[in-house]
Amino acid sequence: MYKKNRLLRTVLACVVSAMPLAMAQAAYPERAIRMVVPFPAGGSTDSIARAVAQAMSGPLGQQVVVENRAGGGAVVGNAFVANSAPDGYTLLVSGSTSAVMKDMHKNLSFDPIESFVPVAMVAEIPNVLAVKGDAPWNTLPELIEAAKQAPGKLSYASAGPGTPANLVCERFKSEASLDILHVPYKGNAPAVNDVLGGQIPMMCNNLAGTIPYASGGRLKLLAVTGEKRSPFLPDVPTFGEYGIENLETSVWMSIVAPAGTPEPIVAKLNEVIGQAVLSEDVKRQFANFGAVALPPSVADFKERQQREKALWSDIIKSLGLTAN
Repeated sequence: MYKKNRLLRTVLACVVSAMPLAMAQAAYPERAIRMVVPFPAGGSTDSIARAVAQAMSGPLGQQVVVENRAGGGAVVGNAFVANSAPDGYTLLVSGSTSAVMKDMHKNLSFDPIESFVPVAMVAEIPNVLAVKGDAPWNTLPELIEAAKQAPGKLSYASAGPGTPANLVCERFKSEASLDILHVPYKGNAPAVNDVLGGQIPMMCNNLAGTIPYASGGRLKLLAVTGEKRSPFLPDVPTFGEYGIENLETSVWMSIVAPAGTPEPIVAKLNEVIGQAVLSEDVKRQFANFGAVALPPSVADFKERQQREKALWSDIIKSLGLTAN
C-alpha cells in the first residue's frame, strides 16, 4: 500500500509540475514577439519579414515586431537570437546564409545550424546574371563565347565576397570553364550602379535588386537560378536550360527559433506563418520583390540547408573565402 501511495504521489507531482509549462504554452503568446532580421532595414529580406510579421500579428493576438540587427554578414543577428531564451518570443529570419556561415566565419560563438530549431519556410528569390541594357550580348551563350575569346578580360560585380550572388557567379564560372574577374562591392546598390554606368560589364544579383532596372530596359537578364523559370521572368531561361548545372537553388528565407524552443510553440508558429505566407495579400507583397511564397515545411528547410551547404562549401574553400 505504501509503495502504491508513493507511486501515486510521484505521478501527481509530475502532473502538477508540468501544468505551469502546459498552461504557459497554451496561452502563448502573452506578449509581443520579436522577429530579428540580421540585415539592414529596407532590403528585400527586411521587407519580406515585415509583410509576414504583420500577417502573423492578427492570428496570434499579439504584435510581431521586426528588429534589425545587422552586421558581420548576418552574424550579429544570428548570435543575438542563438543566445536568447527559447520561449518563442525571439525569432530569426534565416535562410541561405545559414548554410555557408560556418565556412565563411571560423570563430563563431554559436552553430548556425544546431543553435536553432527550424520553424517554417517563407519565400525564395532567384538570382540572375545581368548585363547593361545596351550590352552586345543578348543570350548567355553569347556572353560565354565572348568570355572564352578574351580570357581574364571580362569582370563581374557582386554585393561582396561570399554573398549568394558572388557564389552564383563563381559556380557559373566553374561550370562554364570561364576566366572572369570578380569585382566585389559593399552591397548591391553600388554594384548595380557601376554595371549601369558601364564600368563593369555584368553582375550576379538577386531578382529583387534588378527588377526595377530590367523592367525599364536598363539591364538585360540573361539567366536565372532555379529548377524552373521565375513566374516573374517567363522569358528568361534558367542556367540549367543552357547546360549550366548546380544552379537550381535560389536565395531563400525561413523563420527559426533558439534551440530548445518547446515543440508546441514551434508547431503553432509554423501554422500561423504558413497561413500568412500563403495568403493572397502577402503573396502580392512578395511579388514586388520577385519572391515566391514557400510552403512552411520544416523537412524542406532541413533538406535545403544541407544540400546548399554541400553545394557551396567547395566553392568557398577553393576561393579561400573568409570573413575573418
